[in-house]
Amino acid sequence: MNIRDIVNRIGYFRNKANLSARELSRRLGNAETYITRLEAEQFNLPTEKLLEILEVLNVSPAEFFADNYTTYNNDNSLIKLFCNLTQEDKNLILDFINRIKKSK
Repeated sequence: MNIRDIVNRIGYFRNKANLSARELSRRLGNAETYITRLEAEQFNLPTEKLLEILEVLNVSPAEFFADNYTTYNNDNSLIKLFCNLTQEDKNLILDFINRIKKSK
């Protein structure tokens, strides 16, 4: 993952949290242009600052760095539900999904 990917993900989660770059900068205790400058890739982002940004955005590092970060919460909800099923129900669901995949 490069700085562009990280910046894009910060923008995604910032927008998802309905925060302007200015407001996120303020909540971090930085100059109002901090996030705007970061998103323009005007400087490198220290790991500690990234973790602060994630905390303000209420995003875990696992979610932020997930390959499927845009569907992470839904995917995890499905996994938790699936894990709590009986083995018989899991097999039924897997058979159903496999039939759908074969029909496409």
